[in-house]
Amino acid sequence: MELIFKKYHTRDDDTELNYLIFDPSMNSGQLTKELRQSISCRNFGQNYARLLMGPIWKDKKMTARVFTSDGDEIPYDDTDLQVLRSCMSHGKSCGTVYLFC
Repeated sequence: MELIFKKYHTRDDDTELNYLIFDPSMNSGQLTKELRQSISCRNFGQNYARLLMGPIWKDKKMTARVFTSDGDEIPYDDTDLQVLRSCMSHGKSCGTVYLFC
């Protein structure tokens, strides 16, 4: 199974974060907790603070699911949606990562 992710790096005055973005419309595979944990394993090579799954459209509103590098789901915030919008509109600023499972 091939999974396609986008990788996005953001930095502001206080923090620096790496995001891995999983677009369900570009992937047919399921993003299980075990898969999320294996992707973040240091031997696998994908270093990220948050994994965003989206965009997910509900009632014409964009949402996302957000996971930590431990594979646990956390509530998304405005920064997460901003990263997702930025990656969607400026695809050049996102790198593409192909993972074969």
